[in-house]
Amino acid sequence: MIRVYASEVDLQKTVIKYLDLVLPSQSLVHHSPNEGNHKIQYFHKQKLMGVMKGFPDLMILLPNTKPMFVELKQPGNYPTEQQRDVGSLLVDLGCEYAVCRSVQDVRAFLEGVQPGIELKDNGYARAMIQAEQTYEREVDAKKNEIRQRKRAKTRRAAVGLS
Repeated sequence: MIRVYASEVDLQKTVIKYLDLVLPSQSLVHHSPNEGNHKIQYFHKQKLMGVMKGFPDLMILLPNTKPMFVELKQPGNYPTEQQRDVGSLLVDLGCEYAVCRSVQDVRAFLEGVQPGIELKDNGYARAMIQAEQTYEREVDAKKNEIRQRKRAKTRRAAVGLS
């Protein structure tokens, strides 16, 4: 599959860099490491230490705002049942929660959920969003090209069978 980010890890690293550039100095962004391929002992230890399956990828805390949680997913990937349950619980507890698939989604979430948030105007952050938009257009064009080739191949096969 053709994607803008090679992995959710790459997406998360980019989102973290973006947040570092635009969030006010009095903010806190945290990632709870509850994913990956580890031995069963590791997961057992993590559970005993309070790590919770399904907890969102990022927690964002800002002054005078509700706590915000972001689950990051690649396009085509969806939250697990545990992630959906934890997201619903967070909303029930009065927190803000979103599933985001890009830096643009994260920005829209921050701006839409709490309009009082003053994001810093940063040229590099703007360039990150522009680059993401450009690459998304390129990915979409490549996907369309592949679809058209498949359709043409199917038509040629159908004509050959007639």
